[in-house]
Amino acid sequence: QISRDQDCGARYGGEEFAIVLAGGGEQGALSALDRLRHLWASTARLTTFSAGVAIHCDMDSAEITLEHADIALYQAKSDGRNCTRVFRARSDATSGWAAPTGTATVEVDESDGTFRLS
Repeated sequence: QISRDQDCGARYGGEEFAIVLAGGGEQGALSALDRLRHLWASTARLTTFSAGVAIHCDMDSAEITLEHADIALYQAKSDGRNCTRVFRARSDATSGWAAPTGTATVEVDESDGTFRLS
């Protein structure tokens, strides 16, 4: 099973989908995406499977959380597609994404929207 009864999935754009996992946290999201990626691969699709993950914080609006997931998704596409990136908010007022494997980090300066790779 890929999702639970309390989860919600919908088409978000032409080739993009959003999945809201209630209370799943980062590990739950990565686990669900791993199951979905394996199911997708088993159908012998000729397209790639890129994903962006953002965990909702109570102080953020739903739109902000979706924007964070979108940043992570576009970073996954930029990294060659067929991978998952996680957006992580940082306590020092900057934000960024990180690969689950920890191979690279991108920080986003929210004041001007610029990215910095480290």
